[in-house]
Amino acid sequence: MRPSTRLDENTLQGLWQRLLQGEGGVMESLMQAVFRSLFHYGTKFTTDHELVKDCIQDVFVDVWLHRSAVDAHIPAKAYLMASLRRKIHRKSIKQGYFQPFGEADELRFQADFTVQDAIISDEATRQTAYRLKQLLDLLPKRQQEVIYLKFFHDLDREHIAGVMGVAPQTVSNLLQLALQKLRQYASELPLLSLLLPLLS
Repeated sequence: MRPSTRLDENTLQGLWQRLLQGEGGVMESLMQAVFRSLFHYGTKFTTDHELVKDCIQDVFVDVWLHRSAVDAHIPAKAYLMASLRRKIHRKSIKQGYFQPFGEADELRFQADFTVQDAIISDEATRQTAYRLKQLLDLLPKRQQEVIYLKFFHDLDREHIAGVMGVAPQTVSNLLQLALQKLRQYASELPLLSLLLPLLS
């Protein structure tokens, strides 16, 4: 797999539509554009990187074989992330990594909200960012996943619901609970109040 190539959303959607219309020659470009995002998302559910890569390949094969049944109105990233999530869980269950979906399902998402020192020059802001990361890590796993999909992948409520396999209202509830929890710490860290609007 070649390194990912960043594409703007319109170009990505254009490739997606062409693939669904039967233009197989665009598959490599599309895979390069989304591989890194899909791989990072997949590794939130398992540390088996080869399994994640295999599942990504399988997702694209499934899309190609069943392209006539794919809803073209669903954005490429949302559709692919939802498909990858389901495929990883099915394969993991088959291989005995964990049990089928249930109440414990939220324990499987392992978010990694990374703070890059190189892009934060101000020491106070860096410390606040690290503290925000710690607070995000303390959220329940399903709330972490909603935050991750909304603010790190720019998915809207309906598409997050599709990825996670829950109702849109559930997404709203999870997001509201997560933001309420973070706001409780705004008085503890004054600079956190400057970052919270980015998560609202």
